[in-house]
Amino acid sequence: MEHRRDSGFQLEKELLDKRLAGGKLVAILAVDKNYGIGRNGEMLFWIDEDLHRFKALTIGKNLYMGRLTFESTGPLLQRKMIVLSRHETVGADETIKDKAEFINRLKMDKKGILIGGAATVNSMYDNIDYLYLTEVDKSLPADARIKNPLENGFMLDSESDSIYDEKNDFNYKYVIYKRKDF
Repeated sequence: MEHRRDSGFQLEKELLDKRLAGGKLVAILAVDKNYGIGRNGEMLFWIDEDLHRFKALTIGKNLYMGRLTFESTGPLLQRKMIVLSRHETVGADETIKDKAEFINRLKMDKKGILIGGAATVNSMYDNIDYLYLTEVDKSLPADARIKNPLENGFMLDSESDSIYDEKNDFNYKYVIYKRKDF
């Protein structure tokens, strides 16, 4: 899997679009070595290249998330923000209060991507077909973690070479896991 910022992640975006159009449920997250994604309601790290990739893959999409994730990210331009919460979420494009409805809407949405948080992703693990992870080769203090994909019904689909992030002084790679049963 080749990832180059100057190519705008076009090939990866085209494959993602085909998977979504084919009815596959996709989640996109950044994780540390222990699958940590956050601490105290904030992301664990900010990787410029990864943020560029996330934007390239999600522009024009409907992003589904839990309330805490929305509070951490806020509205993102050119993307519809759909939040699972018991209460109306100010600034979100739509709030869905019923978890079953949230899952059903995401499954039926040909432009829908799940982006977090940990509780939402973990509760939907059996419904997810592909995990697009940015895996950081470092353990960080985290209070929000997703399940280990390889121990929970997924297998490796593809991965990039390791990339060094000078600003954060760690290596990371882009990894795609797919559900084993297809």
